Amino acid sequence: MSDKISIKQKKTFSDFSLYKNQSVLEDEDSIAQSIYSILLYKPKERFFRPQFGIDLESFCFEELTFSSSFELEMNLKNAIFQSEPRIKDINMSFTQFLDENKIHINLIIILKDNSEIPLSFDVQSSV
Repeated sequence: MSDKISIKQKKTFSDFSLYKNQSVLEDEDSIAQSIYSILLYKPKERFFRPQFGIDLESFCFEELTFSSSFELEMNLKNAIFQSEPRIKDINMSFTQFLDENKIHINLIIILKDNSEIPLSFDVQSSV
């Protein structure tokens, strides 16, 4: 009686990548996407980072006076500088549309290498 030992070959699989069909953003694109995500989140929406984000909608209902536009500018700068270390400075301007409860924000992001990224977006209240 002969004992036969059968050995099965293991199947090998190539590594599974979660990012296979997604492009990885680099340089200015990654910074722009980072800033958009900072500005779209409201504080306390992210677990373990309750300070992340800014409540931009709250500025849509009041007229932008000198003090409220200064507060908006400081809130924007603080939120961005806390989360994005690649930025050296930010220049910004606002245009308010009170009848639509909307604010148009223009940003010029100045990076540590002194290159600039222009960004603009609208914030409109969903109420």
